[in-house]
Amino acid sequence: MSNEQAFAPTNHPVHSQSWVMFTQLSFAIALAAMAAGILLLDIDLATRGYLGMGSLLVIITSINMSKTIRDQHEADRLTNKVEDARLTDFLIKHDPLVKS
Repeated sequence: MSNEQAFAPTNHPVHSQSWVMFTQLSFAIALAAMAAGILLLDIDLATRGYLGMGSLLVIITSINMSKTIRDQHEADRLTNKVEDARLTDFLIKHDPLVKS
């Protein structure tokens, strides 16, 4: 194994199509169940609208929060990749086992 291979960063697995479809279906079912629950409640229109807007706000903020967390994680990974590349370069150049 060469020095480049020993210090190569590992690739992270990508989600399978089944998992992506499962999460999308779960979201759609939960959204439909919540909407049906709000519509079938025996309450006036103003209260129903309040519950609907509140639910929509929770959904939007959840999506924004997950996107922000993901973006921060990806930025940290990029920073770590640059630092790992510098460290790998340093280790390759200063390997005591390799004679110059």
